[in-house]
Amino acid sequence: MMRDNIDHLRERVRQLEHELIMLRSGIAYVVSQLNSTIVEVERNQRWYDESTDIERLKTLRNSIASHFTEDELKDVCFDLNVNPQSLASETLPGMARELVLMMKRQGRVDELVKVCKTYRPNVIY
Repeated sequence: MMRDNIDHLRERVRQLEHELIMLRSGIAYVVSQLNSTIVEVERNQRWYDESTDIERLKTLRNSIASHFTEDELKDVCFDLNVNPQSLASETLPGMARELVLMMKRQGRVDELVKVCKTYRPNVIY
C-alpha cells in the first residue's frame, strides 16, 4: 500500500513538472506577443505624433499668414529674438512658413504659439 502511494505521488510530481514546463512555455509566448504588440503600438504612435505634428504646423502657418500683417509678423519675430531677414521669403505666407519651420528646428513651436496668442488670442493655432 505504501509503495502504491509513493508511486502515485511520483507520477503526480511528473505531471506537475510537465504542466509547469507547459505553463512556462505559454508565459514565454504571451510575453513575446506582448513585446511585439508594444513595439507595434510605439511605431504607430510615432507615426500618429508625426502626422498630427505636421497638421499642427500647417494650422499654425496658415493662422499666422491669415491673421497677421507683415509688420505684425516682424513684431512677433522681435518678441522671439528672431531676425525677420533670416526668414528666406519675401511674402507673408512664406515668412510665416519659414518662421514656423525655424521654430520647429529650434524646439520653440510652443513659444511661437504663446507669442501669437498675445497678439491674436481668439485665433486657433
